[in-house]
Parts: sequence; structure tokens; C-alpha cells
Amino acid sequence: MKRYKNIIEAWYLVNYIKSIMGARVLYVKNTIGDDIERRLSYFGLFFFLIWYILYFYCTCISYMEEQTVLRILYDTKLKQYGDYVENIISLHYVLYVMWKVPFDLSGSTVKIQELIDIDKTIESMCEPIDYTRSAFITLLTFTLQLGLSATKMMTLWLILSNFEVAMPFSKMYQIVFVEILVLNVASCYCFYLISIRARYIIVNKVLKKIKNKKSLEQHIFVHETRQGNIQRALQVQEKYVCEKIKTCAKTHSLLYHSTESANKKFGFALAFTMFLCLITIILYLFYLMEATASGLFHNVPRYCEFLAFVFWQIIVAIGVVYVIVYFCELTTAEAKATAIVTHQIINNNFSPVVTSEAMQLSLQLLHQVPVFTARGLYKLDYLIILEGARSVVTFLVMLIQFVTDPPSAL
Repeated sequence: MKRYKNIIEAWYLVNYIKSIMGARVLYVKNTIGDDIERRLSYFGLFFFLIWYILYFYCTCISYMEEQTVLRILYDTKLKQYGDYVENIISLHYVLYVMWKVPFDLSGSTVKIQELIDIDKTIESMCEPIDYTRSAFITLLTFTLQLGLSATKMMTLWLILSNFEVAMPFSKMYQIVFVEILVLNVASCYCFYLISIRARYIIVNKVLKKIKNKKSLEQHIFVHETRQGNIQRALQVQEKYVCEKIKTCAKTHSLLYHSTESANKKFGFALAFTMFLCLITIILYLFYLMEATASGLFHNVPRYCEFLAFVFWQIIVAIGVVYVIVYFCELTTAEAKATAIVTHQIINNNFSPVVTSEAMQLSLQLLHQVPVFTARGLYKLDYLIILEGARSVVTFLVMLIQFVTDPPSAL
């Protein structure tokens, strides 16, 4: 298996997949002296123009012909208004993401440089970084993403092929394309969190070795005591243990700043993505409740096909929100574990010099607690899922009242 030297090389194969998807127009590349620079991918630009031109063409056709997938299956009381809301939000989302993903995120030299600086600090502690695993995770992520989108399009095609109507291909492409963009934003953010978490794990691993007295310094101590230089061995041990704790403190500080950069870089994109998912969940849960209440389940084949389409929309939206929050919580938990290991070092039988250095790290950790937010609007933790569920219920009640009130009461 190929051995990669840095994170940029680990993304080498995935970058071609992203270019074919139109998600990579600007990219970063190594130069002489381990510097990185931003470059233009003509290959990615070609596919970017193809997919987005096709999307806007399909959108125009869909708007002019008032194409819909939902109302082929069930004529909702919202009529075309539900489609209008979904289409307007989706169009604005595409206009934003078509700049954010292929240009801003893909060509960001800041976040890549931060990871490279962190890796250099970790390597100074003689700790290996598995870039092969990073390459595998990115490849697996984008493969699953493409597989999910292809499966959804095939499902829609099978559902609509049973009806004696013209299949709205332009509408299907519009739906699947927006979903691919949502998955792109989520996958880019989650992989960045995975990269940060992997480096937090390395820092905690180094500190655990110090706590358990199994680091390289303990081997130096054993070798020197056999020679009879106990005092010298203790001095060497304290010196290198303190240096390693300082390096861990520096690495943790860099990781903290990378989380702050992630909040700024991905913040608004995450807020927009989760808002789009929330609207999708509200609309399609309403369609599900309305169709069930109207007795569509008496027509079993049509109801099953309706459920397949609605569940696809709902499950993907819920899955995106949950995955984002899950990886935020996972990374935050690993970062907080550093404080636990540090306090165990402080409470262990180490010399006053080592204990003092661990106290300095503990003080730093007190002021540098990583928190993932959507541009500071709200925290990305499990509580946001509860708040989202409350919002869904509230808007569902409002929609139900809207369609059930008599005309005279409006």
C-alpha cells in the first residue's frame, strides 16, 4: 500500500472524484520547501460547468412546466406552494454552495496549512501519523455518498415508472443534485473533524504513555540507572518529559485554533445546510401525515411508493443533521479527554518539575475548550437535535391549521 507523506498526498485519489463531481475547481498543492499554494483545476472546472449548467437548465424546465414528483404520487392540499418553498430555498442553496465547495473549501490553504503545522509538531514527538487511513476514509466517504445518490435516483425512477405520466427527469435531477451538494458539505466538514480528532487521539496517547511511565524517557532512565548515573538519568528524564508535555500543549493549542477556524470556514454553510434539512423534514412529514389522514393507505401500491419517496427525503435530511452533530460531539469528547489524562499526571508520583509542567497544560486546557458552532449561531451538540425536533413539531401544527381552517376564517 502506498505510503503518503502528508495530508495533501492522502487526498490525491479523492481529488479526482471530487473534480468529476464538480466539487473541486481550486485546489492546494505542495511546492518546494513544504509550502502550499492554490491552483486552478481545468479538469474540475470542465465538470463544474457541465453539472451546474445542466442543473440550471433542468430548474428552468421544471419551473416552466411546473414539474413535481410529490403531486404525481399524492395531490397535497398545499398544491404548488410546498414545491415553491422547497425550490426557492434549494436554488439559493445551490447558488451559495456552487461557490463555497469548489472554490472556497476546496482551495482553502488555511485549513490545510493548519493540519500540516499540527502534523509537524506531532512528528517532532516521534509519533507516526497514518495518512493511509485518511486516504481510505475519504475514498470510502465519497464512494458511499455517490452510492447513496445513485440508489435514490434509481428508487425514484422505479417508483415513477409505474405511473402513466411522463417521468419528470429534470425534476429528479434537480432533487438528486441538491442532495449531492448537501452530502458534499457534510462530508467535507465531517472529514475535517475526523482529521482533528485523530490528532487529539495522538496527543492523548503521548500523555497516557507519560502517565503510565512507558514513554521513551523511561527507557533512557532504565539505561542510565544500569550505568549507575541515577541523578543524571532523573535529570534527563525530567527534561524530556517536560519537553514532551510542552509539545503536547503546543499541539493542543494548534488543534484548538483549527476548531475555531472550522467554525468560521464551515459555519454559514453548516447553518444553511441544516436549515434546508429542517425545511425538508417539516414539509415531508406534513405530506406523510396529510396523506395518511386522507386515506391514501387504502390504495396500497400507491401508498407504498409514496412512503418510499417521502422516507428517502426525510431519512437523508435527518441523517445529515445527525452525522454532523455526532462527529462534533465525538471530537469534543476526545479533546476533553486530554484534561482527564493531564490531571492523572498531576496526581501521579512525578517530580515537582513534571507536575508543574502538567499544571501549566491543565491551565491552558481550562481556557481552550473546543466548541463547534454554526458561525456562532448555535452549538453543534445533541441539544440542537432536541431543539430541531421542537421546531419540526411547532411548524407541523401550524401547517395543519393552515390547511384545515375553513376559508371564511382566513
